[in-house]
Amino acid sequence: MDSPGLLSVLNLTIQYRSILVLSSLTIQYRSILVLYSLTIQYRSILVLYSLTIQYRSILVLYSLTIQYRSILVLYSLTIQYRSILVLYSLTIQYRSILVLYSLTIQYRSILVLYSLTIQYRSILVLSSLTQEHCMIE
Repeated sequence: MDSPGLLSVLNLTIQYRSILVLSSLTIQYRSILVLYSLTIQYRSILVLYSLTIQYRSILVLYSLTIQYRSILVLYSLTIQYRSILVLYSLTIQYRSILVLYSLTIQYRSILVLYSLTIQYRSILVLSSLTQEHCMIE
């Protein structure tokens, strides 16, 4: 799924009533990827077991919105980059338990988390959310 230009995932919406496991979601691109609106709404258990993103240019997570009804655990959020990292707006609103177990940021390139908004009413477990930015010139 290599794209010579701009790839925009304008609306990635996932709605379920039971269990969803994203065991390994790997995205590789050569130019610009914009996750414009990643919206996940669930009624039960969501496990993002391993979300790995490797890029050669610019990654912008423009709007990552998660809405749940119960427990959110960010077990391991690891970001590795080679240049500039900007957490522009990290907004978390909850009614229950939030645990930021391990937030590790290592960078050498450009990452902009423009708006990371989390609102939830259910169960979300980010067992391993790993983002690697590979700048190959």
